[in-house]
Amino acid sequence: LGSSAPEILLNVIDIFAREFFLEGLGPSTIVGSAAFNLLMIIAVCIVSLPAGQVRYIKDTTVYICTATWSIFAYIWLIIILLLSSPHVVEVWEGVLTFLFFPMLAFNAFAADKGWIGSGGGSNNSGFHVHEDMTNDELAEVHAELRKTHGANLTNDQAARILLAMDYKPRSRAHYRIKATRAMFGGKRLNFTNQVSRSLTSMIGKRTRVVPCEEALPPVCTFEVSMRKLAVLESNGPAVVKIIRRGEAGIAASVGYETEDGTAEATDDYEAQEGRLEFAPGETEKEVQIPIVDDDKHEADECFYLKLKDPQADGERPAAISDQLGRVQITIIDDDDAGMVSFGCEGDILNIKSRTEDFKARIPVQRRNGACGEVRV
Repeated sequence: LGSSAPEILLNVIDIFAREFFLEGLGPSTIVGSAAFNLLMIIAVCIVSLPAGQVRYIKDTTVYICTATWSIFAYIWLIIILLLSSPHVVEVWEGVLTFLFFPMLAFNAFAADKGWIGSGGGSNNSGFHVHEDMTNDELAEVHAELRKTHGANLTNDQAARILLAMDYKPRSRAHYRIKATRAMFGGKRLNFTNQVSRSLTSMIGKRTRVVPCEEALPPVCTFEVSMRKLAVLESNGPAVVKIIRRGEAGIAASVGYETEDGTAEATDDYEAQEGRLEFAPGETEKEVQIPIVDDDKHEADECFYLKLKDPQADGERPAAISDQLGRVQITIIDDDDAGMVSFGCEGDILNIKSRTEDFKARIPVQRRNGACGEVRV
């Protein structure tokens, strides 16, 4: 609304001042600005590309939605001003024009969520994990994954790990915020305690505050470092980092336990339950969950680690984060059954002919994995 707000206000003022006759600058300003955005800005974006470089439309559904509604806006103006009621905007035309806005908003939301167009529905192939990444981002993520899960990680396994973790490429805003925090000490900003003290001070000047145990804010909050985690079946235990936020100068503790999902304790992982004790000044601890490495080829499975029963010294209670109180851990199966193919080059097998009947030997090979029994 940076430039649109004054244009709309000018239009409204002009309409009321001229008793709903459109003869001033208001409507012309809006139409001219829209035409400028549609034509000039697009032209500048195209011309500004360096020679030899190209840009691709990553989400054609959203692009089609935007382009269609932009062109329809001009067509609709022609219909209501020249065809249905020449030079007059009737009430029903104004109401219908206004209703186009929520229709556009829902259409854009549906396109962004993938409910319409070719991107709709679930995609288990893992391709969409990479479609918004640049080559540098993709290389950086793969390097991090191989550092965590081993240097022998295949591209397919890396894609499945990213898919299980719902990885999304980081925006430019993320890197700007990260750089700004690094310039000012790299400390995460937390305004909760400051706001709480300010409000208490303001209220205390005007009225008497009655202590209430339920109203006391938590002295600290426990959370997991991420909502989703993926680990290779053969790459050792799953390591979950537990973080304490808030007051760190007191002793506190939090309980944890695993919970079955599609993966089951004993068969796929070793169930864990216990309690983490945070000493004064300690803000991070780790929970290690052993993963059962078998030779069965099976689908990727998941289970959960959840936090419970937070405690802290003093009168104020501890709490568990609403958003990060549980982590989903996906076990990526790396027992590849392999691929079965004919052991000949290409699709042609040359066999020498004989005068009598004979059995031709056609070699069949199993490649890229040999776990489990395979029948073809």
